[in-house]
Amino acid sequence: MIAVDTNLLVYAHRTDSPFHERARSLIESLAGKTQGQVVEGDLRFPLVVRLPDRYRTDPASVEAMLVQTSQGELIPLGHLARIQVTEAPPKITQELIFAARKEVNAIHVAEAAEKYIVDLVIGTREPKCYGGDLAKWINLGASPRGTLALDAAARAHAWLQGQDFVSPDNIRAVAPACLAHRIHLSYEAEAAGKTRNDVIEALLKAVVSV
Repeated sequence: MIAVDTNLLVYAHRTDSPFHERARSLIESLAGKTQGQVVEGDLRFPLVVRLPDRYRTDPASVEAMLVQTSQGELIPLGHLARIQVTEAPPKITQELIFAARKEVNAIHVAEAAEKYIVDLVIGTREPKCYGGDLAKWINLGASPRGTLALDAAARAHAWLQGQDFVSPDNIRAVAPACLAHRIHLSYEAEAAGKTRNDVIEALLKAVVSV
């Protein structure tokens, strides 16, 4: 993988820099820029436009690329940035992603785990059932889509842990990420300095798995 030093990245992100547009275009030409989509049946893939491989994989070619300064002068990129070859993580193929998704979907979710997922979402919608401060803190609970998100995320978490079934620990681990943004806090919760994650943690303590 070709690596460009951070100076060029700074130029690309500083809109007040006269080199901003040129640096950004250069970064996009090396890394690629999504220009649309390619549709194959039900699948959609990003259409990425970038320089040919020989300009992106050969350090000498990258260094020799001419870029324009604010004065209109053309100079080699190597005068502005340090170019080097670094090891990159192996690419994840589409086939590997589809295989992983199939394995995740095959993770077993027992009836007790399904009930726990449903109870947690209902707990955000009917917090009075669990007493404590939940009823004061939650103004609007998660929609039924929250159960789908929690189920999918719990399966993925179990798969990453090397399990073939979903446990309550998997559900609790992903609950904040799946539910926190789906609830609306009351004025009482905000006045008490409670965050959405705080409320979900209180919910996890209140709702007991079977």
